[in-house]
Amino acid sequence: MTQIDWVRATFTGAMLGGFVWAVIIGIASSDTPEIPWGARALTVAVVVNAVLLVVSWLLWRREVKRTLAAALWIVPFVGLAFLAAAYTVGAGFEIFGA
Repeated sequence: MTQIDWVRATFTGAMLGGFVWAVIIGIASSDTPEIPWGARALTVAVVVNAVLLVVSWLLWRREVKRTLAAALWIVPFVGLAFLAAAYTVGAGFEIFGA
């Protein structure tokens, strides 16, 4: 069984997580007046993170790519941690200007 380099996986997951969540917020902030911002954000976040988790599952099956698969598992939690911190300080979705 291949060893997972957790330092590399954590660093890669955090960097990809920041990028992916910036893209999610950018797409959700697009000008679509008929769809509320919260519904757009939730839909985009669920779809993008589901795709990432499916890709990570497929990579996990290949022993050589297990470090990258572990990094992709971290990506959804980066944004969730940010939102949890925003709600803790009372900012909520207002932090995004919604």
